Amino acid sequence: MSSDFDATDFVDNDYQSGPQTPQNAGAGAWGGANRPPTREEVDSKVGETQQKLAELKRVQEQLERERAALEETRRRQSEYQNGREEMVQNLTRGVGLLEEAEFNARRDAEQMSKTLGRPEGCVAESRVSPRRNLEQGELQCGTDPGADNH
Repeated sequence: MSSDFDATDFVDNDYQSGPQTPQNAGAGAWGGANRPPTREEVDSKVGETQQKLAELKRVQEQLERERAALEETRRRQSEYQNGREEMVQNLTRGVGLLEEAEFNARRDAEQMSKTLGRPEGCVAESRVSPRRNLEQGELQCGTDPGADNH
């Protein structure tokens, strides 16, 4: 036998560091230091994960419904705004047309009142000199043939 003794040949470094606790063993989720998880532990972990997944899907569906509702609200607001602008344009155009029609009606009424205001004069002039009025281009009643009617 050899008298040279090497101390590192028989030393187990893992044993000297001491037994590992579940907190620093890395298998704390399963409850044991080096043992594999049991079927019950795996089933429990799968169940918890499925519950979390179902909850996340429920939250996702709720968020998608809220998004769809917001998009519908945005679309309705846009339609409302466009309809309102179109209505204002049509009303403005209608008011302009009514004002123009009122102006034309007032002008026509004024012309009619001038024409109807002197019917006796027109009849008397046409009896006295109908040929003279037509020859001189006189078309209005009660005017002097030599005067400017404008």
